[in-house]
Amino acid sequence: MIRFKKTLSIVISSLFLVKLGTALAGDITSENYQARLEGLDEKVEKVIDDFNLPGIAIAVVAGGKVIKIKGYGFRDLEKKLPVTENTQFSIGSSTKAFTSFVIGTLVDEGKLDWYKPVKEYLPQWQMQTPYATENTNLIDILSHRSGLARHELIWLANPELNIEMLLEKLPFLEFSNKGARQEFIYNNLLYGVAGHIAETVSSQKWETLVQSRILDKLEMSNTSLTYFDMVNAEDYALPYIEREQRLLSTSFNQSLSEVMRPAGSINSSVKDMSKWLQVLVEEGRFQQKELIQRNTLFNIQSPHISITGFNNDSDKSPMHYGLGWFARTYRGHYQVQHGGNVDGFTSAVFTYPNEDIGIVVLTNKNYSPVPYSLSLDISEMLLTLEPRHHLNALLKKMTANGDQNVNVENYEPTRQSSVALAAYTGTFHHQGYGEIKILEVEGGLELEYIEIKERFVASGKNNFISKNTHPFGIFESGELIFNQGKDGEVVSVQVPFDSSYPITFNRNKERKICFFWCVK
Repeated sequence: MIRFKKTLSIVISSLFLVKLGTALAGDITSENYQARLEGLDEKVEKVIDDFNLPGIAIAVVAGGKVIKIKGYGFRDLEKKLPVTENTQFSIGSSTKAFTSFVIGTLVDEGKLDWYKPVKEYLPQWQMQTPYATENTNLIDILSHRSGLARHELIWLANPELNIEMLLEKLPFLEFSNKGARQEFIYNNLLYGVAGHIAETVSSQKWETLVQSRILDKLEMSNTSLTYFDMVNAEDYALPYIEREQRLLSTSFNQSLSEVMRPAGSINSSVKDMSKWLQVLVEEGRFQQKELIQRNTLFNIQSPHISITGFNNDSDKSPMHYGLGWFARTYRGHYQVQHGGNVDGFTSAVFTYPNEDIGIVVLTNKNYSPVPYSLSLDISEMLLTLEPRHHLNALLKKMTANGDQNVNVENYEPTRQSSVALAAYTGTFHHQGYGEIKILEVEGGLELEYIEIKERFVASGKNNFISKNTHPFGIFESGELIFNQGKDGEVVSVQVPFDSSYPITFNRNKERKICFFWCVK
């Protein structure tokens, strides 16, 4: 631990020295940066057509000043309402950086310690392994190195989830095969726990902490912390998904219960987000006032877990994760960035702290790769790098790939597993997730878990593949895999609730009713 802290201190010091050297090299005027963005408007208008976007908004900060803020396209396609600099979009997981920032301010005040075990703040804290229970700290949680698998359906299916329920479930939720502190596994649930820890030591709600410590101080008056607040704003975007090359309006995400807000509930405009960019690239200061100590922000922006290894790509160093941020060196420039995806919205927030450059791109389309690629193109314009034309490459890739989704609408069930669907039906249980029900519906199976339903059709002996009927494809290509006991009766089912680690539910035998038509 001492060696790691020493290494981290060296990294933070290096960031400061590079930033100091950059400042001494001479200031670049706003006019210079604006000239570098020549042609950006035309590029964005083309992007809207090429990638079938309803709307998009951009903010660029450089040299301590706002260089560009503009909206394009429509926030409401039906009413032809345009996107403006004040249009609110959901920013999804770009919220996580706000949570780590707030926690950083509490560290500055001595109310929290990055390295103190969570159990010292939450005595009821317990995980599946004794080591994780006793040693997991805020760095582990905020850098996604806790070892806990994602378990997204715990919150996606349960908009009533609260902190008490979450903490009760944690001891029964599976870890990855490698365990704690061994690999990067993105985890939304534990950001909910981090927010609760901040609430516990401050005696304030997460919303109050974000409002008072960030939004008010940055004058971000057009930023909201819940879906309910956003839809009461004068200027907000509707969420859209694409189906068969058509844009369809979809519902706002309402599965983020109060405990999960620290993971992804913020909505904002590019005008407000430009102020967030400024404090990030100005070492925690805004209009000469310090919101967070410089070294604390540097710690947040520093690597804490490796994601990728060396790949012989001269443009990009291995990717790491900080505290609410992805971090790497991109073509010689230290890059700190994060994206966000929530029903019908996609965001990208890029910063280059050593160059005082920040970029935010927001769109009201579900899981769009455009904000990330456009941010890279803008980065190269601002940094005067030879363009790699990321958007062009993305378009070629998407055109070449076409629709890669598995089409199971007309999937022919296999003879082996279509003989006796009733043998697979019933109620199954997992200590962390609770109960699922599997029903026989229209020649296939339907899984029910709280508010989530999905249809499956036979794909092999004891295997059923998802029909991908959920509007956001959360079960795409996933399979139910049933396991039989020695007598041939189904005793459990592996469910694709976690993409990397299927969750095993055991049959509630006392609730299973099987008559003469249940063929074994």
